[in-house]
Amino acid sequence: MIIDEADAVFLGKVLGIRSLISYEGESAEELIKDFHSAVDDYLQECKDEGEKPETS
Repeated sequence: MIIDEADAVFLGKVLGIRSLISYEGESAEELIKDFHSAVDDYLQECKDEGEKPETS
């Protein structure tokens, strides 16, 4: 996780896979919510394209 002091936001990305799944939030609650949303979006995209989701 990275803290962007200029924008006062927390940034994160899922590690251990080649796909880029990133998320952000101005609070821990927002960060967690956006993390779940980003992972759900990734899983739905894999399903729509008939691909198996990556795992670490």
